[in-house]
Amino acid sequence: LHHGLEIIFTDETAAPSVPHRFVHERGIAEWLPALVAGRGKPPIPPSGAVFYLEKKDDDAKLGLELALQWTEASDDLIKSHVNSVPTPDGGTHDAGLRAAIVKAVRNYISTHSLDPKGVTLTAEDIREGVVAVLSTFVHDPQFQSQTKNRLNNPEVAGQVEAMVRPALENYLNSNPNWAQAVVARTVIAARAREASRAAKEGINRK
Repeated sequence: LHHGLEIIFTDETAAPSVPHRFVHERGIAEWLPALVAGRGKPPIPPSGAVFYLEKKDDDAKLGLELALQWTEASDDLIKSHVNSVPTPDGGTHDAGLRAAIVKAVRNYISTHSLDPKGVTLTAEDIREGVVAVLSTFVHDPQFQSQTKNRLNNPEVAGQVEAMVRPALENYLNSNPNWAQAVVARTVIAARAREASRAAKEGINRK
């Protein structure tokens, strides 16, 4: 979570003592491909391009780092953190990211007249296959419980969305091959969902 942080542990029980160096220069941008590889589903596009964002708001009360990639997985995986604490149950920062992803892709599709015929894209279609690591730094975090599994600050959702949406939309516009692969992936997800629904309805009628 902290790119460039270097920790050196020296094992003095060995003779001679053995130093171990722990450092990840690229932080979450380095962690994300490992998460994708661990799920066993290839990235989209196959080049494995990663969207990375590091940003702070004007009054320094909120900062975030984000690494994001679409894959061929049938579900999404978002690992979120607040002030280096994992939040497995998500919260408002997670909600802001999810909204930003959907709005950025929808805006790109609308701007470039890529709306598919015969199918309606849902938020779940757009987020299907997303793998992301979100690390937020909140000045006064309010958690749901002492275990800090979920962030409750209502203002954070809008702040995260306002940081991520324009940056992701700009990345889509600047990387058309990447963007078109994401849109194609989304349309496939929507058509698969519609086909599954139609098949289920057919079985119910029978």
